[in-house]
Amino acid sequence: MFPLRRLLPNSKVFFRPSPPSPRTSNLTNVRHVKFKRPWIRRFFTTFFLYGAAFHLWSSFVLLQFDDTLDDVDATQDSLSRKGSSGKTETQDNDKDESLDHRAKDIVESDPIFIPLGWPRLHKGAFYAASDPEWQEFIKISRNREKLQTLRDELASMVQKDASRSKLLSRVLGGPLTVTGFWLVHHFPSRAPPEYGRPGLEIGDSGISWVSERMSLEDGDRLRRCIQPLYVALAVKDAYMVLVKRQLSRLNISILEQEGAPGVPSLPPHKALSSDLQTLDGLSPVPQSEAQAVPPTGPQENSSRDNGGVPLHPSLLISTLQRLPLPEFGPGSDLYAASLAFRWRLNECWARELHPPRRGAFYFVGPVGLKGPKGFCRVDVRGEYDPVTGTWALVSMQLKDLTMVQNQDLDYVCPFSAKLFNTFYTSVKPELANKYQSKLQVIFCQHIQPWHPSSTLVHEAGVAVLRVAPDKFWEFSAALFKQQNDFFDVSVVNETRNKTYERLAKIAGSVGVEEREVLKLLTVSENADGDGKLNVGNGVTNDIKLMVKADRAVGVHVSPTVYFNGIEEPGISSSFTATQWEQWLAKNVN
Repeated sequence: MFPLRRLLPNSKVFFRPSPPSPRTSNLTNVRHVKFKRPWIRRFFTTFFLYGAAFHLWSSFVLLQFDDTLDDVDATQDSLSRKGSSGKTETQDNDKDESLDHRAKDIVESDPIFIPLGWPRLHKGAFYAASDPEWQEFIKISRNREKLQTLRDELASMVQKDASRSKLLSRVLGGPLTVTGFWLVHHFPSRAPPEYGRPGLEIGDSGISWVSERMSLEDGDRLRRCIQPLYVALAVKDAYMVLVKRQLSRLNISILEQEGAPGVPSLPPHKALSSDLQTLDGLSPVPQSEAQAVPPTGPQENSSRDNGGVPLHPSLLISTLQRLPLPEFGPGSDLYAASLAFRWRLNECWARELHPPRRGAFYFVGPVGLKGPKGFCRVDVRGEYDPVTGTWALVSMQLKDLTMVQNQDLDYVCPFSAKLFNTFYTSVKPELANKYQSKLQVIFCQHIQPWHPSSTLVHEAGVAVLRVAPDKFWEFSAALFKQQNDFFDVSVVNETRNKTYERLAKIAGSVGVEEREVLKLLTVSENADGDGKLNVGNGVTNDIKLMVKADRAVGVHVSPTVYFNGIEEPGISSSFTATQWEQWLAKNVN
């Protein structure tokens, strides 16, 4: 043991005395001590760690070479035994050849690849003119009817999928219709990219540094695992949902405590009613049974948790039993956090650009959808495989959503004129600057039966919509300014066609063809071919549809404002421009 002690000497302690302090000082005498370990211990520790790592690596990797050599020896023994059998020469030669091939296959086994880096995406090679995929692209590009059929089919698929969406059905209403689409086809000039990961290849010829090819699906899956950026974003959103819900609950409790600081707490026997209330969904207990239950002692209470489950004798397990169980049902914090996690993860994955498969081309562009409550645009990417004649992949993402605000106004209603003038002069220009892509305002004409001339003025509005729809708002503004000329006293001694003539002149003052409007409004003095006297005019059917639409949504008075198909009672005719701006900033995001 003496040489070992000389090789591994004991740790040395070095003392460095500090200078003596004066007697009058109150400071404590401090001595610095420094421990030094011998270098030989660090050397042996490093040696053993690296040796253990090399042993484990050789056990799992190099051991496969021993198994290969054992298989080769066993094959050679079988060859010698088969060669000495008494079978015919032809059979022996055939079996010898098959065994020779088997031995060569075993000896020339697949090399072992050890990845030592992250996968990298490499661009695919350009398609050659002789490739069948490129020839198919040329054939389809010349067939315009085929391309248009594929566009119509893709737009129909988007409309069906959007109709099944609960969110779009609730916001836009139903049924959804396609207003238009702008789908452009693209033929890729390259083959799909492939992943390559560098590493060591151990084969019969030696060890070499190579780059192994990976499929696109495996590469994407591995990259997501190595670089979990999307998962981190989803976790952040879930955590923010949890924190915000907890803070909102805390703020509500603080406000309740501050709102009633002087209210004394009721005693227990007054706080409960005659029939005990349920708690957290538990079944109510009758009062007779509650009174018949004998009081439990402190020992029994300590041996049971809040739910009545006996506690474990172990302190650790009993502590875990006392912890409240998390709630995962709808409405709980964890459920909301899980929804936020899944939504963010799916959104990030949907935003990734996936290259088309080999031989496939794709369509890209927006598709417009419209419902009773608004309209939206959806960005679509559809990958079509001409070999199988099917859509390999269709991805959709909501681009924008425009909500509809309906205003039911009557041209001879003073309150409708007040609301229209404020909206047309102060609010409508602001909508074009801030909310053009988010809000659509529809002027719905509403006929009031107790205003006899209401039908006549609204017939003029429909005629303007038929002749010059872009002049409708200007015509409405001009008609509201001359509203007094169509009240009861102003038209009591005037024929119907005379009133139409004055309305046509108002339309002509804003640039609408006066003769065309008057032609639609004038009522003939003669019966029709069947002898019917209620002949109507050129816009009677439009008036019928307009009245039916108002009845369907329950419009009774004017003005009435609907937002997303729901009546908005907070908006009145006395709304100022400032109140409109506040309401829009609060409700239109």
